[in-house]
Amino acid sequence: MATLRSLAPLDVPCFLHPGLALPRDDHTLQSLIDALWPLTQGPTNDLHNFRAYFAFLEWECRNCISTAHAATTFADLVEILNVVKANIGVPMNSLCQMVRGSSPKFGNITDDRKISASIEMAVRLCFMVNVRNIMMDSSTLRTALPWPDSSSLQTVIQNWQRQVSPTQQTTYPNFPSIPDLERIAGLQVRLTDDLMNHLEVDGHTLYIFHHVSVLRRIRESNPGGLFSPNFIDETLDTINLVLPISSPDCNAWVGRATRNSSVDPNLSVRKALNLGNFFCWGHRLSRLSSIFKQSSPSTVAQFWFDRRDMSKWWGFWLVAITVFLTVLFGLIQSVAGIMQVVVTMRPAHR
Repeated sequence: MATLRSLAPLDVPCFLHPGLALPRDDHTLQSLIDALWPLTQGPTNDLHNFRAYFAFLEWECRNCISTAHAATTFADLVEILNVVKANIGVPMNSLCQMVRGSSPKFGNITDDRKISASIEMAVRLCFMVNVRNIMMDSSTLRTALPWPDSSSLQTVIQNWQRQVSPTQQTTYPNFPSIPDLERIAGLQVRLTDDLMNHLEVDGHTLYIFHHVSVLRRIRESNPGGLFSPNFIDETLDTINLVLPISSPDCNAWVGRATRNSSVDPNLSVRKALNLGNFFCWGHRLSRLSSIFKQSSPSTVAQFWFDRRDMSKWWGFWLVAITVFLTVLFGLIQSVAGIMQVVVTMRPAHR
Protein backbone atom coordinates (compact mmCIF):
# COMPACT_ATOMS: atom_id res chain seq x y z
CA MET A 1 0.00 0.00 0.00
CA ALA A 2 1.27 3.47 -0.84
CA THR A 3 2.78 5.43 2.05
CA LEU A 4 2.23 9.11 2.74
CA ARG A 5 5.76 9.84 1.50
CA SER A 6 5.18 7.96 -1.76
CA LEU A 7 1.92 9.88 -2.26
CA ALA A 8 3.57 13.29 -1.82
CA PRO A 9 4.37 13.69 -5.56
CA LEU A 10 0.69 12.99 -6.28
CA ASP A 11 -0.61 15.92 -4.26
CA VAL A 12 -1.57 17.68 -7.49
CA PRO A 13 -5.05 18.42 -8.90
CA CYS A 14 -6.74 15.41 -10.50
CA PHE A 15 -9.36 17.44 -12.36
CA LEU A 16 -8.21 19.34 -15.42
CA HIS A 17 -10.03 22.61 -15.81
CA PRO A 18 -9.43 24.71 -18.94
CA GLY A 19 -5.78 25.72 -18.99
CA LEU A 20 -4.61 22.80 -16.83
CA ALA A 21 -2.84 19.67 -18.05
CA LEU A 22 -1.53 16.47 -16.57
CA PRO A 23 1.82 16.76 -14.77
CA ARG A 24 4.58 16.39 -17.34
CA ASP A 25 7.47 15.41 -15.09
CA ASP A 26 8.40 11.75 -15.18
CA HIS A 27 8.69 11.46 -11.39
CA THR A 28 5.04 12.36 -10.77
CA LEU A 29 3.72 10.14 -13.56
CA GLN A 30 5.87 7.18 -12.51
CA SER A 31 4.74 7.67 -8.90
CA LEU A 32 1.13 7.45 -10.08
CA ILE A 33 1.77 4.20 -11.98
CA ASP A 34 3.54 2.71 -8.96
CA ALA A 35 0.73 3.80 -6.64
CA LEU A 36 -2.05 2.40 -8.84
CA TRP A 37 -0.30 -0.94 -9.41
CA PRO A 38 2.46 -1.39 -6.81
CA LEU A 39 4.97 -4.17 -7.40
CA THR A 40 6.74 -6.20 -4.73
CA GLN A 41 10.17 -5.26 -6.10
CA GLY A 42 9.37 -1.57 -5.57
CA PRO A 43 9.20 1.39 -7.97
CA THR A 44 9.80 0.78 -11.65
CA ASN A 45 10.98 2.77 -14.63
CA ASP A 46 8.58 1.77 -17.40
CA LEU A 47 6.87 5.09 -18.08
CA HIS A 48 7.31 4.80 -21.85
CA ASN A 49 4.86 1.89 -21.89
CA PHE A 50 1.96 3.98 -20.60
CA ARG A 51 1.59 6.80 -23.13
CA ALA A 52 -1.86 5.48 -24.14
CA TYR A 53 -2.90 5.16 -20.50
CA PHE A 54 -1.99 8.80 -19.87
CA ALA A 55 -4.16 9.82 -22.82
CA PHE A 56 -7.04 7.91 -21.21
CA LEU A 57 -6.22 9.45 -17.83
CA GLU A 58 -6.28 12.96 -19.26
CA TRP A 59 -9.66 12.30 -20.89
CA GLU A 60 -11.09 11.06 -17.57
CA CYS A 61 -9.72 14.04 -15.66
CA ARG A 62 -11.15 16.52 -18.16
CA ASN A 63 -14.59 14.97 -18.29
CA CYS A 64 -15.28 14.69 -14.56
CA ILE A 65 -16.91 17.54 -12.65
CA SER A 66 -14.67 18.44 -9.72
CA THR A 67 -17.51 19.76 -7.55
CA ALA A 68 -19.21 16.35 -7.73
CA HIS A 69 -16.24 14.58 -6.11
CA ALA A 70 -14.75 14.13 -2.67
CA ALA A 71 -11.24 13.78 -4.09
CA THR A 72 -9.32 16.79 -5.35
CA THR A 73 -5.84 15.34 -5.95
CA PHE A 74 -4.36 12.14 -7.34
CA ALA A 75 -3.17 11.35 -3.81
CA ASP A 76 -6.82 11.45 -2.68
CA LEU A 77 -7.82 9.03 -5.44
CA VAL A 78 -5.02 6.61 -4.49
CA GLU A 79 -6.08 6.73 -0.82
CA ILE A 80 -9.65 5.93 -1.84
CA LEU A 81 -8.44 3.18 -4.16
CA ASN A 82 -6.48 1.55 -1.35
CA VAL A 83 -9.67 1.36 0.72
CA VAL A 84 -11.49 -0.25 -2.21
CA LYS A 85 -8.72 -2.78 -2.88
CA ALA A 86 -8.80 -3.90 0.74
CA ASN A 87 -12.60 -4.24 0.71
CA ILE A 88 -13.67 -5.43 -2.75
CA GLY A 89 -16.41 -7.56 -1.17
CA VAL A 90 -18.00 -4.61 0.66
CA PRO A 91 -21.12 -2.88 -0.78
CA MET A 92 -20.79 0.65 -2.12
CA ASN A 93 -22.80 2.23 0.71
CA SER A 94 -20.48 0.66 3.29
CA LEU A 95 -17.41 1.61 1.26
CA CYS A 96 -18.50 5.24 1.46
CA GLN A 97 -18.48 5.00 5.24
CA MET A 98 -15.04 3.38 5.21
CA VAL A 99 -13.63 6.10 2.97
CA ARG A 100 -15.16 8.74 5.22
CA GLY A 101 -13.41 7.16 8.20
CA SER A 102 -10.06 6.77 6.45
CA SER A 103 -9.15 10.47 6.40
CA PRO A 104 -10.25 13.67 8.16
CA LYS A 105 -10.56 15.27 4.72
CA PHE A 106 -13.24 12.78 3.71
CA GLY A 107 -14.80 12.68 7.17
CA ASN A 108 -16.14 16.19 6.71
CA ILE A 109 -18.02 15.25 3.52
CA THR A 110 -21.65 14.45 4.26
CA ASP A 111 -22.78 13.79 0.69
CA ASP A 112 -22.30 10.11 -0.14
CA ARG A 113 -22.67 10.88 -3.83
CA LYS A 114 -19.39 12.81 -3.83
CA ILE A 115 -17.59 9.92 -2.17
CA SER A 116 -19.12 7.28 -4.45
CA ALA A 117 -18.22 9.39 -7.52
CA SER A 118 -14.57 9.42 -6.43
CA ILE A 119 -14.69 5.69 -5.62
CA GLU A 120 -15.93 4.80 -9.09
CA MET A 121 -13.37 7.12 -10.70
CA ALA A 122 -10.52 5.50 -8.75
CA VAL A 123 -11.75 2.07 -9.86
CA ARG A 124 -11.93 3.16 -13.50
CA LEU A 125 -8.37 4.48 -13.37
CA CYS A 126 -7.00 1.29 -11.83
CA PHE A 127 -9.07 -1.52 -13.35
CA MET A 128 -10.20 0.22 -16.56
CA VAL A 129 -13.82 -0.90 -16.30
CA ASN A 130 -16.47 1.77 -16.75
CA VAL A 131 -18.38 1.25 -13.50
CA ARG A 132 -20.90 3.89 -12.48
CA ASN A 133 -22.79 4.32 -9.25
CA ILE A 134 -24.33 7.58 -10.44
CA MET A 135 -25.73 7.63 -13.96
CA MET A 136 -25.34 11.16 -15.27
CA ASP A 137 -27.36 10.69 -18.48
CA SER A 138 -28.87 8.10 -20.83
CA SER A 139 -25.56 7.71 -22.67
CA THR A 140 -23.79 6.78 -19.44
CA LEU A 141 -26.56 4.33 -18.60
CA ARG A 142 -26.17 2.64 -21.99
CA THR A 143 -22.38 2.27 -21.91
CA ALA A 144 -21.54 1.85 -18.21
CA LEU A 145 -21.58 -1.10 -15.85
CA PRO A 146 -24.01 -0.22 -13.02
CA TRP A 147 -22.66 -0.40 -9.47
CA PRO A 148 -25.67 -0.25 -7.09
CA ASP A 149 -25.25 0.96 -3.51
CA SER A 150 -26.13 -2.50 -2.19
CA SER A 151 -23.53 -4.35 -4.31
CA SER A 152 -19.80 -4.78 -3.90
CA LEU A 153 -17.29 -4.23 -6.68
CA GLN A 154 -16.50 -7.94 -6.56
CA THR A 155 -20.17 -8.84 -7.15
CA VAL A 156 -20.51 -6.33 -10.01
CA ILE A 157 -17.44 -7.73 -11.79
CA GLN A 158 -18.43 -11.36 -11.19
CA ASN A 159 -21.90 -10.75 -12.63
CA TRP A 160 -20.36 -9.11 -15.69
CA GLN A 161 -17.88 -11.96 -16.16
CA ARG A 162 -20.73 -14.48 -16.19
CA GLN A 163 -22.21 -12.63 -19.16
CA VAL A 164 -19.04 -13.06 -21.24
CA SER A 165 -18.32 -16.58 -20.00
CA PRO A 166 -18.16 -19.46 -22.40
CA THR A 167 -20.63 -21.44 -24.29
CA GLN A 168 -19.64 -25.10 -24.60
CA GLN A 169 -16.87 -24.18 -27.04
CA THR A 170 -13.59 -23.06 -25.48
CA THR A 171 -11.12 -23.47 -28.36
CA TYR A 172 -11.22 -21.55 -31.63
CA PRO A 173 -8.98 -22.95 -34.38
CA ASN A 174 -8.72 -20.85 -37.54
CA PHE A 175 -10.28 -17.86 -35.81
CA PRO A 176 -10.61 -14.82 -38.11
CA SER A 177 -8.05 -12.08 -37.67
CA ILE A 178 -8.93 -8.41 -37.36
CA PRO A 179 -7.97 -7.67 -41.00
CA ASP A 180 -10.27 -10.51 -42.13
CA LEU A 181 -13.10 -9.26 -39.92
CA GLU A 182 -12.72 -5.83 -41.50
CA ARG A 183 -12.25 -6.86 -45.13
CA ILE A 184 -14.63 -9.84 -45.28
CA ALA A 185 -17.24 -9.36 -42.54
CA GLY A 186 -17.36 -5.58 -43.00
CA LEU A 187 -16.74 -4.80 -39.32
CA GLN A 188 -15.11 -1.55 -38.24
CA VAL A 189 -12.62 -2.04 -35.40
CA ARG A 190 -12.53 0.57 -32.67
CA LEU A 191 -9.87 0.41 -29.97
CA THR A 192 -11.43 0.95 -26.55
CA ASP A 193 -10.25 2.06 -23.11
CA ASP A 194 -13.01 0.05 -21.39
CA LEU A 195 -12.18 -3.57 -20.60
CA MET A 196 -15.85 -4.50 -20.38
CA ASN A 197 -16.27 -3.60 -24.08
CA HIS A 198 -13.50 -5.94 -25.23
CA LEU A 199 -14.63 -8.16 -28.16
CA GLU A 200 -18.10 -6.60 -28.08
CA VAL A 201 -19.88 -6.14 -31.41
CA ASP A 202 -22.30 -3.22 -31.62
CA GLY A 203 -23.86 -3.00 -35.05
CA HIS A 204 -20.90 -3.06 -37.43
CA THR A 205 -18.37 -1.96 -34.80
CA LEU A 206 -16.01 -4.38 -33.04
CA TYR A 207 -14.35 -3.09 -29.86
CA ILE A 208 -10.86 -4.26 -28.90
CA PHE A 209 -9.25 -3.34 -25.58
CA HIS A 210 -5.73 -2.25 -26.46
CA HIS A 211 -4.10 -1.42 -23.10
CA VAL A 212 -1.70 -4.36 -23.09
CA SER A 213 0.73 -2.55 -20.76
CA VAL A 214 -1.98 -2.01 -18.15
CA LEU A 215 -3.11 -5.64 -18.34
CA ARG A 216 0.45 -6.84 -17.78
CA ARG A 217 0.91 -4.43 -14.89
CA ILE A 218 -2.37 -5.58 -13.29
CA ARG A 219 -1.19 -9.17 -13.76
CA GLU A 220 2.05 -8.40 -11.93
CA SER A 221 0.52 -6.42 -9.07
CA ASN A 222 -2.86 -8.21 -8.76
CA PRO A 223 -4.52 -5.17 -7.12
CA GLY A 224 -7.11 -6.34 -4.62
CA GLY A 225 -7.44 -9.70 -6.34
CA LEU A 226 -10.36 -8.38 -8.40
CA PHE A 227 -9.22 -10.11 -11.59
CA SER A 228 -7.69 -13.56 -11.49
CA PRO A 229 -4.32 -14.04 -13.20
CA ASN A 230 -6.04 -16.49 -15.56
CA PHE A 231 -8.55 -13.82 -16.62
CA ILE A 232 -5.76 -11.37 -17.44
CA ASP A 233 -3.74 -14.02 -19.29
CA GLU A 234 -6.80 -15.04 -21.29
CA THR A 235 -7.58 -11.43 -22.17
CA LEU A 236 -4.05 -11.00 -23.49
CA ASP A 237 -4.47 -14.28 -25.37
CA THR A 238 -7.60 -13.00 -27.13
CA ILE A 239 -5.45 -10.21 -28.57
CA ASN A 240 -2.94 -12.83 -29.74
CA LEU A 241 -5.88 -14.72 -31.26
CA VAL A 242 -7.33 -11.87 -33.34
CA LEU A 243 -3.91 -10.37 -34.15
CA PRO A 244 -1.60 -13.37 -34.63
CA ILE A 245 2.05 -12.39 -34.61
CA SER A 246 2.71 -14.71 -37.58
CA SER A 247 0.40 -12.73 -39.88
CA PRO A 248 2.03 -9.97 -41.99
CA ASP A 249 -1.40 -8.37 -42.48
CA CYS A 250 -1.92 -8.21 -38.71
CA ASN A 251 1.56 -6.80 -38.12
CA ALA A 252 0.89 -4.10 -40.72
CA TRP A 253 -2.48 -3.34 -39.09
CA VAL A 254 -0.87 -2.99 -35.66
CA GLY A 255 1.90 -0.84 -37.11
CA ARG A 256 -0.64 1.61 -38.49
CA ALA A 257 -2.66 1.62 -35.26
CA THR A 258 0.28 2.26 -32.93
CA ARG A 259 1.35 5.36 -34.83
CA ASN A 260 -1.41 7.04 -32.84
CA SER A 261 -0.03 8.15 -29.46
CA SER A 262 -3.31 7.22 -27.76
CA VAL A 263 -2.83 3.54 -28.70
CA ASP A 264 -0.71 1.28 -26.49
CA PRO A 265 2.65 0.73 -28.24
CA ASN A 266 2.92 -2.71 -26.62
CA LEU A 267 0.04 -3.87 -28.79
CA SER A 268 2.81 -4.70 -31.24
CA VAL A 269 4.57 -6.92 -28.67
CA ARG A 270 2.52 -10.07 -29.13
CA LYS A 271 3.31 -13.77 -29.04
CA ALA A 272 1.86 -17.15 -29.92
CA LEU A 273 -1.22 -18.27 -28.01
CA ASN A 274 -0.37 -18.98 -24.39
CA LEU A 275 -3.49 -20.75 -23.08
CA GLY A 276 -5.42 -21.66 -26.21
CA ASN A 277 -8.57 -22.27 -24.16
CA PHE A 278 -11.02 -19.44 -23.60
CA PHE A 279 -13.21 -19.94 -20.55
CA CYS A 280 -13.70 -16.25 -19.70
CA TRP A 281 -14.32 -14.69 -23.12
CA GLY A 282 -15.99 -17.66 -24.80
CA HIS A 283 -19.41 -16.10 -25.32
CA ARG A 284 -18.08 -13.07 -27.20
CA LEU A 285 -15.60 -15.13 -29.20
CA SER A 286 -18.40 -17.50 -30.23
CA ARG A 287 -20.59 -14.60 -31.32
CA LEU A 288 -17.75 -13.02 -33.27
CA SER A 289 -16.97 -16.33 -34.96
CA SER A 290 -20.64 -16.75 -35.91
CA ILE A 291 -20.81 -13.23 -37.36
CA PHE A 292 -17.80 -14.01 -39.53
CA LYS A 293 -19.12 -17.39 -40.69
CA GLN A 294 -22.56 -15.99 -41.52
CA SER A 295 -21.22 -12.96 -43.37
CA SER A 296 -21.39 -12.88 -47.14
CA PRO A 297 -19.52 -10.46 -49.42
CA SER A 298 -21.49 -7.51 -50.77
CA THR A 299 -18.75 -5.41 -52.36
CA VAL A 300 -16.09 -6.17 -54.97
CA ALA A 301 -13.37 -5.77 -52.33
CA GLN A 302 -15.10 -8.24 -50.01
CA PHE A 303 -15.46 -10.74 -52.88
CA TRP A 304 -11.73 -10.40 -53.55
CA PHE A 305 -10.64 -11.01 -49.95
CA ASP A 306 -13.24 -13.68 -49.09
CA ARG A 307 -11.36 -16.90 -49.87
CA ARG A 308 -13.03 -19.13 -47.33
CA ASP A 309 -14.46 -21.24 -50.18
CA MET A 310 -11.99 -21.19 -53.05
CA SER A 311 -14.38 -22.93 -55.47
CA LYS A 312 -16.88 -20.10 -55.00
CA TRP A 313 -14.08 -17.53 -55.21
CA TRP A 314 -12.81 -18.92 -58.52
CA GLY A 315 -16.36 -19.28 -59.83
CA PHE A 316 -17.22 -15.67 -59.03
CA TRP A 317 -14.09 -14.21 -60.57
CA LEU A 318 -14.29 -16.40 -63.69
CA VAL A 319 -17.83 -15.15 -64.25
CA ALA A 320 -16.76 -11.57 -63.46
CA ILE A 321 -13.81 -11.76 -65.88
CA THR A 322 -16.01 -13.32 -68.56
CA VAL A 323 -18.61 -10.57 -68.20
CA PHE A 324 -15.88 -7.92 -68.19
CA LEU A 325 -14.23 -9.28 -71.34
CA THR A 326 -17.61 -9.63 -73.07
CA VAL A 327 -18.44 -6.02 -72.31
CA LEU A 328 -14.94 -4.90 -73.28
CA PHE A 329 -14.96 -6.69 -76.64
CA GLY A 330 -18.50 -5.51 -77.28
CA LEU A 331 -17.39 -1.95 -76.58
CA ILE A 332 -14.37 -2.35 -78.88
CA GLN A 333 -16.58 -3.70 -81.65
CA SER A 334 -19.02 -0.84 -81.17
CA VAL A 335 -16.26 1.75 -81.35
CA ALA A 336 -14.77 0.05 -84.42
CA GLY A 337 -18.19 0.01 -86.09
CA ILE A 338 -18.76 3.69 -85.37
CA MET A 339 -15.33 4.58 -86.75
CA GLN A 340 -16.04 2.55 -89.89
CA VAL A 341 -19.33 4.37 -90.45
CA VAL A 342 -17.61 7.73 -89.94
CA VAL A 343 -14.92 6.83 -92.46
CA THR A 344 -17.42 5.70 -95.11
CA MET A 345 -19.52 8.82 -94.67
CA ARG A 346 -16.57 11.16 -94.97
CA PRO A 347 -16.45 12.71 -98.50
CA ALA A 348 -13.54 11.52 -100.63
CA HIS A 349 -10.74 14.02 -101.28
CA ARG A 350 -10.45 15.23 -104.87
